[in-house]
Amino acid sequence: MNSSSFKSRSSISTWLTAAFAFSLLILLGFSEFFQNTTQDNKSLDILANPIRADIMANIKTIKIKNRMGRFTLNQQNGQWLLKEPRVMPAKMTTINQILEALQKVKVDTIHQYEPINIQNFSLDNPIMLIDLYSKLEEKLQIKVGLINPINNTSYITVSGQETIYQIKLLNNSIELKNLSDFIESSIFSNNEKEISELHIFRRGQKESHNSLTFNGVNWSSKRYKKINTEAVFNKLNKLLNIKTHMIIDKQDESIQNFISNYLENPLYTIKIKTKNKKNITYQVTTLIKALPELKLEKRQYFIMTASDRQYPYIIPKEYIDEFIIRYSQVR
Repeated sequence: MNSSSFKSRSSISTWLTAAFAFSLLILLGFSEFFQNTTQDNKSLDILANPIRADIMANIKTIKIKNRMGRFTLNQQNGQWLLKEPRVMPAKMTTINQILEALQKVKVDTIHQYEPINIQNFSLDNPIMLIDLYSKLEEKLQIKVGLINPINNTSYITVSGQETIYQIKLLNNSIELKNLSDFIESSIFSNNEKEISELHIFRRGQKESHNSLTFNGVNWSSKRYKKINTEAVFNKLNKLLNIKTHMIIDKQDESIQNFISNYLENPLYTIKIKTKNKKNITYQVTTLIKALPELKLEKRQYFIMTASDRQYPYIIPKEYIDEFIIRYSQVR
């Protein structure tokens, strides 16, 4: 009887000990699991975008080396210019695409920064380099390596961080941007739907030669109180899409005098008012003489300036007639 009771108590004790040990193992397992998950989540929160937000908010210069070439973009007085390989106005659509892509970098996984990974992910010979310079002259370099088409990810490194980030593919295919993507070839900074008034003055006249005005419902001209909106948009679209041949960002004294002499008595002065109350003035010269320094032939180009642009533009003569509005085109 006593022996049986002792064995029963011993068996129960053994089972309780085993159950306790098993429960402890389970609790330790859960603890480790949740601890690792919390740490991983914290890490991913920190690494949500490894590109410093303070630099992104104060970018002055962007340099890109991709499959199509080298491109340098620089912001001066609130305007973006393409500085390399040609000096031209920069296309804001492309700049906004680049900034948006970098601001929306999403880290998928991280990898150790070691030679084997650097080589395997093609970061020793990256397909693209992006150098960002802030207004305080801080520099950040982003290397973009192997692109994985299976899961739409790529691998990047960011200077100052010894980590390889596997990220979702950058939006807008920056690695495939070419020269035409970076050049803003139009001198006008607005489209036809953003304009509320357009006035064209000829040879310094105080009264406009042509005027188009939008009253919130209809377009009107000096001659007609109501004109065809679609026809107005077609004419404005042709005018606003005048293409630039060259921007003159560097001027010696002789070129400055040459330009100033033509601008003293412009052929046309155009005043545009936008729907957000912005006023912009453009000046158009007559066809200019030959300018050997800029390799410009005689009477094949005219000069045009804009109050919201820093430098004068050289425009092919084929566009000179776009400043004439025939009312038969807009009635």
